Amino acid sequence: MSRRRHHGLFASLAAGQRRSEREAVKRYRFHVAPQKRFETENLKALAATTVDMHDNHLKMIVTLHHDAADPLDWAQVVAAPPPQQAQEREDQARRALESYRPSLFDRVFGGAKERQAELETAIPKARAEDEAAWRETLDEWNWYQQTARGIVQGDLRTYQAAIDYLAPFEELESVGAKVQTRFVEQTLAEASVMVPHDIVPTVEQKLLASGRLSSKEMPKAKYWGLYQEHVCSAAIRVARELFHLLPVGRVYVDVGTVRLNTATGHMATETFLSVEFDRDRVLGLNFQRIDPSDAVQSFRHNMNFKKTSGFAPIDKLQPLAQLTSLS
Repeated sequence: MSRRRHHGLFASLAAGQRRSEREAVKRYRFHVAPQKRFETENLKALAATTVDMHDNHLKMIVTLHHDAADPLDWAQVVAAPPPQQAQEREDQARRALESYRPSLFDRVFGGAKERQAELETAIPKARAEDEAAWRETLDEWNWYQQTARGIVQGDLRTYQAAIDYLAPFEELESVGAKVQTRFVEQTLAEASVMVPHDIVPTVEQKLLASGRLSSKEMPKAKYWGLYQEHVCSAAIRVARELFHLLPVGRVYVDVGTVRLNTATGHMATETFLSVEFDRDRVLGLNFQRIDPSDAVQSFRHNMNFKKTSGFAPIDKLQPLAQLTSLS
């Protein structure tokens, strides 16, 4: 074979190889392109979800005061009659038995008697379930009766028992807060609220026009502004819950956190808000429209706050009656 023929053969083989490579690249791109689009859309969806969760968290922690349990009138509870025993489950089971008509299949293959027996057995079972449900309701009624009488009579131990049983601060506790209450007298309550020092994220999450996630450090003024709103919102929520639940006329709420004391190197509890709430003014607020920090500052309070550095420790308020007796 001549050199020219060899050259033509090698050139043909090389050209065929290049065509094969180009086809492979085309096939690769054909399969990879949808995968890349899928990954891009997933990243965009994840970014949108991340930003949505971030924004919802920020909104939730500054609007805790928007909600509260319904007010309780303990005098009405005392007057409430005991629950009547019902037999809804038994009646339903009897109706099922009375309306049962064997199908052709049951009659032919002998399942009618078995089904009839099942429906008959269901009646005493349903009666027992009605009895158990009624006893549970009766036990709850008895608890409310006993508690209502204690609260109407001004028994402070019953006040605390109602707090422990009805758990009005569950939502606050779900975001890391801890609430302790103390009842000084029949119309005066104190509450200590510990909020997490990291409840406000230090990183701000935003969605870019491209759909990508942008994460950057939150500006100090915004961070501390949100923290102040959270602290004041929590204080109002605690006061509102206590006024709804108990016949107290005044509530002292102290809010603080546990954080590092840089002077001692130890973790320490610091109180940075102390506010005196009175019943009529709190319950007269339009909770959906107030700014929580503005609302708190309209009551007698002690708070040392700067937008650039946040809270500084303060002394707790003392009831005016105690201040008068000490002067």
